[in-house]
Amino acid sequence: MVLEDTTAMLGSSMAEESPYAPAVSGLVGSLIGGFIAGVVSLLVAR
Repeated sequence: MVLEDTTAMLGSSMAEESPYAPAVSGLVGSLIGGFIAGVVSLLVAR
């Protein structure tokens, strides 16, 4: 999947800089996913 590859690339590129990089990328990914799900549910509800 494209999303998993992007997350893996972000994690590997940031892993050298900070030990919290996987947590940050996971948090950002979940926030983006939640936002998309919210927008879709609002559009479907109309």
